[in-house]
Amino acid sequence: MVIAAETTEGVVELVAAQGPALTVRAGTATLRGLTVRGDDPAGVAVSVRDSTLVAEDCQVTGGRVDAAGFARLTLTRCRIHDCSGAGVHATGDARLWLSRCAIEDVDGAGLILTQSGQADLAGTGLIRVTGPGL
Repeated sequence: MVIAAETTEGVVELVAAQGPALTVRAGTATLRGLTVRGDDPAGVAVSVRDSTLVAEDCQVTGGRVDAAGFARLTLTRCRIHDCSGAGVHATGDARLWLSRCAIEDVDGAGLILTQSGQADLAGTGLIRVTGPGL
């Protein structure tokens, strides 16, 4: 599944009325040029479990990115901001690749890895987080 903004004018948003704005539970989802807006800064805006998410040039706000189980996330030129608790949380055997991303304005940790979660960061900034960056 591919969801892409077809315009550079204005903003294309996925907005949650309740819970995560995007949930990926099987297969592969690709996002390009979107803003994903959760309903609670302390909650989850993007949830990926045992599946794959590729996001390019996206923003995630109003909640964290949550990867669990055997999730695989590749984020390129994405901005995760205005959330609390954590900007990104990976647990289980989740694997993350973040390239040229920004995790910022988080009331809590920038990135949390638990259990066997792994993350590779390249050119990614952790900016204005009140807790530990990693």
